[in-house]
Amino acid sequence: IYVPTAFRRYTVSIVSTLSVFSVLFLITWSYLRQRIRRRLLLAKAERRRSKKNSEENPIKPKAGAFAHKKKN
Repeated sequence: IYVPTAFRRYTVSIVSTLSVFSVLFLITWSYLRQRIRRRLLLAKAERRRSKKNSEENPIKPKAGAFAHKKKN
């Protein structure tokens, strides 16, 4: 009488479980990657907006790179 090992007996269960977890992992990974990318792009846009607003502030002009006053 043939008695299969535990690995052979549960091969289908192991493969299907690993497949399901792999798909779930890939979905989660791509979702998190998109969220992180979106946050980075929003932060970059906010930095640009902040820099642009500070450069265009006519009330309090900043000095140039060599301490010269900026020309408008």
